[in-house]
This record gives sequence, C-alpha cells and structure tokens, in this order.
Amino acid sequence: MVCLRSVFAASLLLLSSSCASSGDGNGPGSEPPESMLQAPESPESSASTTEEVVESSDEPQLMDEPFSEAEPVVCDDGFFGAQCQACTSRCLYGTCDDGAEGSGGCRCFEGWAGDSCERLAAVLSFSHQEDESCVLELDGDVACWGPSNLEVVFLEDGGEERLSLPTQMLTATDYQVLRLGEDHGCAIDSAGALECWGRNASGELGIGTSGQATIVPTRVSAGPDAWLKVAPGGGHSCAIGVDRSLWCWGSNSYGQLGIGATDESSIATPQAVAVGEEWVDVATADDVSYGMKKDGTLWSWGSNSDGALGDPNNTEAQSEPMRFSSETDWLFLIATEEQEGACALKKDRSLWCWGRNDDGQLGTGDEEDLLAPTEILPGTQWMSFSVGEDTSCGVKMDGTLWCSGDNGDGELGQGTVGPDSLVFLQVGTDTDWIDAHSSNDHHYVIKSSGEIFALGEEAGGMGGVFSEQVDEVLLLEPQPVFNGADLTSVVLLPNDGWQETQFGCGLSSTGQTKCWGEFAEFAPEPDVEQSSQARVVDDAPVFTRLAGGSDTICGITEAGAIQCRGAFDGGLGDGTATESGSWITVTAPVDRGGAVELAVGDDHACAIFQKNAERTLWCWGSNGDGSLGDNSDVDRATVVQENSQATDWQEVFAFSSQTCALQESGAAFCWGGGELGRGVLSDDRDIPGELSSASTWISLSIGEYNTCGVKSDGTLWCWGIQNEILSVESDEPRRVHDSESSFQQVSVGENHACAVKTDDTLWCWGENDYGQLGSSDFSATALTQEASASSDWSEVTVGLTSTCAVKKDGAGAYCWGSSEVGQLGTNFHWIASPRQIYPSLN
Repeated sequence: MVCLRSVFAASLLLLSSSCASSGDGNGPGSEPPESMLQAPESPESSASTTEEVVESSDEPQLMDEPFSEAEPVVCDDGFFGAQCQACTSRCLYGTCDDGAEGSGGCRCFEGWAGDSCERLAAVLSFSHQEDESCVLELDGDVACWGPSNLEVVFLEDGGEERLSLPTQMLTATDYQVLRLGEDHGCAIDSAGALECWGRNASGELGIGTSGQATIVPTRVSAGPDAWLKVAPGGGHSCAIGVDRSLWCWGSNSYGQLGIGATDESSIATPQAVAVGEEWVDVATADDVSYGMKKDGTLWSWGSNSDGALGDPNNTEAQSEPMRFSSETDWLFLIATEEQEGACALKKDRSLWCWGRNDDGQLGTGDEEDLLAPTEILPGTQWMSFSVGEDTSCGVKMDGTLWCSGDNGDGELGQGTVGPDSLVFLQVGTDTDWIDAHSSNDHHYVIKSSGEIFALGEEAGGMGGVFSEQVDEVLLLEPQPVFNGADLTSVVLLPNDGWQETQFGCGLSSTGQTKCWGEFAEFAPEPDVEQSSQARVVDDAPVFTRLAGGSDTICGITEAGAIQCRGAFDGGLGDGTATESGSWITVTAPVDRGGAVELAVGDDHACAIFQKNAERTLWCWGSNGDGSLGDNSDVDRATVVQENSQATDWQEVFAFSSQTCALQESGAAFCWGGGELGRGVLSDDRDIPGELSSASTWISLSIGEYNTCGVKSDGTLWCWGIQNEILSVESDEPRRVHDSESSFQQVSVGENHACAVKTDDTLWCWGENDYGQLGSSDFSATALTQEASASSDWSEVTVGLTSTCAVKKDGAGAYCWGSSEVGQLGTNFHWIASPRQIYPSLN
C-alpha cells in the first residue's frame, strides 16, 4: 500500500500513516482524521519505503490536490468523489471500493466540505444545540451566541448572559474540534486532549465529579491518551479514542452509556463500551446513543421512545449496544438531542431515518413514526442532513437546501410562518449549501464559503439585542424591511390601543400592497398567519394611498375608489358589511369626485374626496365618541360628511376614536375621543373644532395619549397627558424641544415619537424600553438622531413599541424596536428565509 504519512506538530493537519480514519459527517459537522491526534508513530508504522514525509511548519499544511492515479492512496475503500479520485488529506475515506467511476461522495474532516472537500473560508468547526451556537474559526478563535446555557462557560464571571450576535469567547485556542450538548460542551485539541465544560448535574463532563458546573474547560479524567471524536448529548456524553475505542459517561437511567447496566445515579468518569471493538462514529440524543463500527454496521442503546433504537422487534430500552441494521455500507450517523431517533447516510449517499415523525419532519408524506431505518426520498443523494425537534433540513449533492415538517416559526425557509409540510420543500434556489444544523424551532445552514445562515425562530437574537426586561429580541437600529426595498410608504397597525403593533403594511412603487407581522382578517396568502418579511397581498388592487387601523386596512385605487378589508363595528362603508376577508368597495358620496386622502382608526375611517377644486371630508364606521364629526353618535355603514362641510380639506389623520384634519390655510381641527387640543383634556366632541392655538400647521399625528404637530416654522408642538413625549400635561398645543426647529413631519406612538427634519434626518424621543428610538441602546432621551445618522429619510411612522421609516429615491423601508411577532418585517423573530448570521452582517 502506498500512502502519505503525517507528523502532527505545531497544529499540522495531515494524513495518517494508514490513511484509514473516520469522523462525524461531512463538512463542518465532521471530525479530523485519526492521524491528527496520534502520538508519534512507532517504528513499525514508519517502516514503509514509499512514504513521503512532510516537514513541519507553524501553519496548518494540507494537500490541495488529489494524488495521481500512478501513485494511489488507500484510505479504507480507496477512492472518493464523483469521478472516484484517490483520497487526499482532505478526505477521511471515500465510497468507490474498486476505484471505478461512480457517484460516490467524500467524507471530509473539519474545515473542508463538499464532494471534493473544498476549503471553507473561515469556519473550522460549527456546533449548534437548542438555542446555543459556537463557531471554531480557522485561527483558533471561538465565537458564540444565544442564551447562556452554553457560552456562559466562556464568560469571566460565569454569569447568565444572552448573546445576540456572534461574540468572541476565546482566542487562539489549540482546539481542532468543538461540540455542544444540551447544557455542556466539549472540545479536542491538537494533541488529542478532550476537555468539557458547562452543566454537570449527571457527570456529563466526565471530569470525575458531578453536580457542580464549571465555566473552565476541564480535561476528561479517564480513557485513552488521545481522542478522535466527541458527542456531548443531554445528560450524557460519548467519545471515540484514536485507538477506535468507545467511551460514554454521565446519566445512565435508560442504559444510554452502553455498559450493560442501568444506573439511576450518574457516572462521572468515562466508561468503556464493548471493549475490543473498533468504532468509527458515535452520536447521542437525549437518552439514547448510536455507534458505527469499522465494519460499517450500526448499533444503538438506551431509551426506545418512539422507536429511537431503530429495531421494530425490540420495544424495550437497551443497556448495551444492539445491532439494528443488517447493512454494512453506512457512511456516518446523524442525531440531535431533541429527536427521539436518528438518521444515517450510506456510502451511496442515500439517507435513512428512524424514530419520531409526528410533525412530518422526516419528509415521508405522513406523520407515522419510523420503527426501522427507512430511506428518505429514495434515489436522492444527500451531502448532509440534520434532524430537529419538529423539522429537518438537508443538503443534496447538487448543493440545494431542503426542509420538511413544522413551519410554525418559519423554519421551512419558505418566507412564511406556516403552513407545515409533510414533504421536503426546497429553500430558495441557491446551489452552494454544504451543511445543515437543526434544533427545536430553527436551523443554521452553511455555504461553501463558510458563511452561516439562520432559519426559523431566533436563537438569541441573531442580529437583534435580547432584553431581559421584556424577554424578547429587539432591534435597536434601523434594519431594512425584508423584501421591502421597493416600498415608498409604510403604516404600522396596532392590534388595539393597549397592545403593541402586530403587523405593518406598505405600498411599493408600482402600487403593490405588502404586509408582514401577525395578520388579522387579511393574511396575504391562505394559511399564512404570520410573516417576518414583506409579502405581496396578491388580491389587493393597485393603490395610490394606504392606511390601516387595528383590524382594517384601506387603500385608494388609481381611479379614486376606496377599498377596505378587515372589520369595523359600524361597517366597512358599503352599507352592509361589518367585516370581510375580501376587499369591499366603500360607497363614495354622490358627485364629490374621487378619494385623494385617507385615514383609518380603530373602528372608523375618513377620506377626502376631490372634484375640481373642492375637497370635502367624509367618514364612516363606529361613531360612539363622535369620531365621524357629523354632530351625532350614530354609527354609519356608509359615508357621511363631517359637520362643517368645508371644501378646502388637505389632509386627514385618525387613531383609535379620534380624527384630526388640516385645511388649505394650515388651520388644524380635531374631533372624536381623546386629547383634542382644544383647551379641555379628554373632552369628546362630535364636530370638528379648531385647535386652541390657531396657527399654520403642516403635519399632525395622533398617538395613544398625545397628539403632536409641526407648524409652518418647523417647530414641534404636542398636547395630552404628561409622559415621555410631553413633560407637562397640557390640554392645548405646547412647544417641545424648544431649541430645535426645521421639522417637516412627525409621528406619535404610545410613549415615543419621531420626526423628520427638512434636511431629511430622523430624530426620536420618549420611551425606549424596546429600542424603538433607533439609538442603538435602551436609553430614554429628550431628542436623539437615529443611530445610522442617515440624511435620506422621507417619512416616519410610529407604532406603540415599534418604528418604521421610508427613505427617499426608492431606497426602501426600515424598521426597528419590538419584533416579538415579526411586525418589523425585518425577518426577525422568525427568519423565514435564510439570513446570514456569521460572519455577522451587523
């Protein structure tokens, strides 16, 4: 046999003398070859006269090209790849037994991926478990993010902390492999030493003690001198030594340590499994373990919940390894802590799974558990695969990404939250994916460039900031609305006066309506209840104006007609409907022209109709507080003209049960319920009344407790209760931010407000518990510019705990603040299409 020998020194990554090794899957999910962790070779192993010695250096050395056919390298079955190339230092072993051309794949080790083991740009190892994630970079640095169950071990004070972005934890480590379990992690360094850290309630760290967590990586106390692979699970861990011995430790309540006994107490030191056998792969789930021997056979032990052991003839837990498949051509194992069951790839790259399938996560077309290994999508070749709690994702050999199962958090990558799928759906059209890592409600997927993308419910923020005060992920600076680059206007729609904004909508430059968040009666598509990105409302007319309230959205068509969808207690304006999931045309006033301006409150709406030079104001819907301005409290199912019957209305505003409007002269009038700025607090009026401070106004906005406006001289004025917006209670307009002027537009929420200046900069003030001021922190402030300091804003709209703004010249819409149900449209809370998280884009 002719092969290349490696000497592992100064972090060299080279071939072994036998070239026969194994690991944990391809790409970033696999382990280094055995030789990387060996002690210096024995005289017998170095006796070959045909070996080639590679000199040591200070940098990792890896073969870049496969060996020539004249000098073949034997690595178990000898060849790999679509054309059965000879094995190289990048390939653990291949799949073409006789060297003939075929469709085999390569088993790569850390930092290399794909059918030909291409070098990843930045990632040596990535590991993800539940909500925690860590990246081992090529330079030895470790970056982590998520809740602090795992990465807490790297924090100096050991305190709980939630990391929303990849954050450097360690620098210049000697680790070659890093793996995370449920509440602990383990790593193998270049000398083969195994260290673990984190929770240790069941002795899962293998350091000889249990019950006491450690924030310091600590060497495992027993076992071989050097380790090849480690698989931390829930309350137990397993690992393989370079001599191919298998060891497990920790909880053994279901026999998951494989030592022939069940023990309710923890075992805090490594225990040998099936002494004398040669193992090449191991994987752990919550209470079950799996192993693959060098002869290509599969074995399982531990709990048999939902058929996790893979043997339909055995329903009991097993305390020692049990062979459950007659085949001998397995390539590597796949298991996750959340899944009762596992999967494995064969050397022909076919995928076989067994165990729980109650959400269709295995893509079989039904929700029946699989009691024995069953081929998934027969005839398909897979590069990698990962099983989550309710969803699975995998990469095919053509580099495409596919997911199946639950989609309640957007984890199928279809751009929506829901519906679920019992079959695999392709995610996008990219063909450069190489690996997938699944968890309970989200996934991370990796491209050949080494970039990591996220899907599903956020794990620790992934670009946002976690606030313990409100227990959610928040965006503290303007973020672009996903699929909203063409939006020219935005409205944020509150669920009601006491809850934060639940969804937003905007108009594109072509008049398309796009909405996002948690929808009410008008989801953009059937069965799509939520979306964290802007989605086209397919059946919406082409609108020129858009407005919305708590449960209703209305628009003005190019012909000047008004169409609404949702629910008004007093009726939607067609004389019959009080709610509708379809678009209802509002009956226009006779001979008053077409609609040109529009405003929507909680249960009423008002519009300005123009004929020639006359602009009249008409309202409809609920009228209990006089919000229609017709000198009555009678609900109107069709439009009614406001009491003054003026003909010079220029703009109208509505929120809750209040209405305000501006006339051509700049005079401002308000009516309905709330703070009307007419010299009396909380004084309901059912006819328009001019503000007590007669002035020329250019902009108004009504909030939950305050109304604000901009006068023609660019000064800001507010009235209403005393709060973060207005420092002194006032029943008439009172100037705020006396030293500032040059404002042109203002928008008011519950306890914060924002305004655009004439230089197109954006400024906010008030409450900031949700980051709604866009100032990159949570500090309340009198008046501050948003963090990006951009000078191309055209308009801002403020919700209760969220803010959105539109940029000029077609630069799109941006949002920030609370994203609890995706209401910012920035692909946060749910990441329903792949979003890059590492290297961080923020």
